Amino acid sequence: ATGRGEAAERLLEAQVPPAAARMEKAVVQHVLHREFLICSEATLAIALAAMLSELGGDVRLLAAAGESAGKIPSGIAHRILAAADMEELRLAISKEAADCNPAPILLGNQRAIVAAGEQRVVPVPFGFQAGGIHCLTGTPYLGMTGAVSLVERIANASALEKMRRA
Repeated sequence: ATGRGEAAERLLEAQVPPAAARMEKAVVQHVLHREFLICSEATLAIALAAMLSELGGDVRLLAAAGESAGKIPSGIAHRILAAADMEELRLAISKEAADCNPAPILLGNQRAIVAAGEQRVVPVPFGFQAGGIHCLTGTPYLGMTGAVSLVERIANASALEKMRRA
């Protein structure tokens, strides 16, 4: 009766096709079968691991901080590291990076990027609010534009790494 359902449907129809078109090529070239290391607050790390797995990525390491770090579901990544100090994080990133070819993509907060140092990783620092929580479901949420932006940043970092190796 208020027309909100129709307005929401029009919004989705306007946003989804362009976003899907932008993501498709980037996902195929830079996410599908690529190895990822995720270092973040636990709820965001879990959401990113689920998204990347759904897009065909392989999450090698999920290093989580925060109150929820001990509640990470098993099977979400090859290796789970909860509430690690900087040295543990550096060693975990080093071990996983050594086992990956090409270099894994490190999605992380500033702490993780610093811990990685000069290791063979493709760093993609978070450029958005890490605590994005959906107001209705209480779960981590990037939204359509946030997800597209993150995949584009992964593609840009991956392409830059390929150029450096060439």
